[in-house]
Amino acid sequence: MSAPNSTFDIVRAAEALLENAKKLQAGNGDDEQLRRAISMSAKKIASEAAPAIDLVKADWVMMADVAAWNLLLDWKAFDHIPLEGSIAISDLATALNAQESLVGAIPLVLGLVVS
Repeated sequence: MSAPNSTFDIVRAAEALLENAKKLQAGNGDDEQLRRAISMSAKKIASEAAPAIDLVKADWVMMADVAAWNLLLDWKAFDHIPLEGSIAISDLATALNAQESLVGAIPLVLGLVVS
């Protein structure tokens, strides 16, 4: 995502996006290059139209995700999580020698369902 750019013509970009969307709809939908162009255009328009704070918040969320994954990898948590079935947060915390509240919070950061 980028900061708003005063030279970006959002109307022209939206019109080009609409034309590409019409091309995709008229075709068989298997045009990977066209799909990629539509996706990139839509992201650019969203980035330019979003309030600056939304861009900062998105970066915060991404950094939190990376930190959570790195913590799980550093702890070798995946060595204790079974491929089949599940493991209780309390059991995982014990295996990792970590606080249960911290181990339980990491999946929430990642948007995972914990039961």
